[in-house]
Amino acid sequence: VRFQVAASNSPDGPFTFVGPDGTAATFFTTSGASLSQFNGYRYLKYRAYLSTTDTTVTPVLDDVTVCFENIFDTSLAVAAASGTYGGTTTLSATLTAGGSAVSGATIDFSLNGTYVGSAPTDASGVATLSGVSLAGIDANAYPGGVSASFAGTSSYAPSTDTNTLTVTPAPSTTTVTCPTSVLYDGMAQTPCTAGYTTVDGLSGSLSVSYSDNTNPGTATASASYPGDANHL
Repeated sequence: VRFQVAASNSPDGPFTFVGPDGTAATFFTTSGASLSQFNGYRYLKYRAYLSTTDTTVTPVLDDVTVCFENIFDTSLAVAAASGTYGGTTTLSATLTAGGSAVSGATIDFSLNGTYVGSAPTDASGVATLSGVSLAGIDANAYPGGVSASFAGTSSYAPSTDTNTLTVTPAPSTTTVTCPTSVLYDGMAQTPCTAGYTTVDGLSGSLSVSYSDNTNPGTATASASYPGDANHL
């Protein structure tokens, strides 16, 4: 006995009967043969070819069993993410199947291709991963920098999605420190110091600029941190 199989999304076809290599020139001849080439079709038909070398008997087909798993297609939508340089961000993705939420599924997240963790979907199909570090990612916009993936299960097909990651420059603080007063000696007074710190741990000294610091009275001291690509 040999078989060929055909599939279609319509009960009226068209149905093209083929063997394991997808052509009409081959036949399924063993039990347990894969029918994966027909995944995604709603209707399946088989055709049996019976033959014998004994002219005194007529071949009879008693039973045919086709095994299948009902796997639902899924859709994964990952949200865009943002944060400051050296800080953290929160990642979120929603998994649905046929428009309905899929709960209890594990979603894997990556930033710029680097895996950063996973989270389960809740009753609304939403997976949320908080406190994800942005260390080492320069301030910039990265189209496709956020990615989420669902590996699939025996009931749900896998799916993936990407969105934009935006990293903004980190803020800084500039501090000028001066004594309450100094004695007038006819010379320009420069008693102050200045420095900067950033939220991601950088620090350093700065030059101080003065005005009205020669004669008696109130003087002004100021300093400015110019920043860089990753710091304001």
